[in-house]
Amino acid sequence: FAGTWAQPSISVWTYGSTSRGNGNITTCNISGFFIFLGSLAIPWYNVSISIYYYLAVCHSWRELRMKKSFERYVHAVICPIAMLVAIIPFFMDLYNPYFFYCFVVTSPDRGSTAAQFVLQGIYMTSVILCTGVIICMMFRIKCHVTSTTRQSRKYDSSSYLTKVRKGTTTST
Repeated sequence: FAGTWAQPSISVWTYGSTSRGNGNITTCNISGFFIFLGSLAIPWYNVSISIYYYLAVCHSWRELRMKKSFERYVHAVICPIAMLVAIIPFFMDLYNPYFFYCFVVTSPDRGSTAAQFVLQGIYMTSVILCTGVIICMMFRIKCHVTSTTRQSRKYDSSSYLTKVRKGTTTST
């Protein structure tokens, strides 16, 4: 649903260049809804993937446990919240042309600037928090893998042979 085709054909309130859209307010609302829904849900699902890998790598969770204890709740939380937040701009007339697509912005005759700032604040806050959580999860995984690698080196046969060649081991 991206592109100017969904924007109203006469669009004085388009940010950027003049609109060459073929749509109307309804097509702009639908396009804006799906773009905003994806913009919200994608970072949240990326967080869930990073938590999934953290649980699998650092806590040895298996697929069955993941499905029962994690995956079902992820979908039950992310989908309704993203849908609810993406539906709100419909009632506030905030899906308007923005550059080459429709998004949460005001226009001279539609929407409230305060509501736009609140919704964009929610969006930006969630993206920043998601980025932070993903970085933390990946760092935890990296530390766990590094620690496991160090612990397993003492049982590695190639490291034992290197010590024997250098004469740093004692024979039994």
